[in-house]
Amino acid sequence: MELSMNNLNMQDEIPRVAAQLYQYSGCIEGRDLENWVAAERILRSGEEFCDMFMQMLIQKPIAASKLMEAVKLLIDLEEKQQLDKLIESPQ
Repeated sequence: MELSMNNLNMQDEIPRVAAQLYQYSGCIEGRDLENWVAAERILRSGEEFCDMFMQMLIQKPIAASKLMEAVKLLIDLEEKQQLDKLIESPQ
């Protein structure tokens, strides 16, 4: 099996994403394999999305631009919700 640069980068990212999943789950022990497989799935999905988006940029650049605007709005909304949680949480 030939490893592309993307596969090498993905192999470097899997432990990082698995560690984040461990943290987000409340540091529950015994879920190493589950977190690892989930990290692989997340990264593979991201790679597939990027491939599809690149095709969309070539074939339908206006639609791709609108999709990026929608993604940015979703990210902004999530950041605002996280900030609101921090502000509302008792110190």
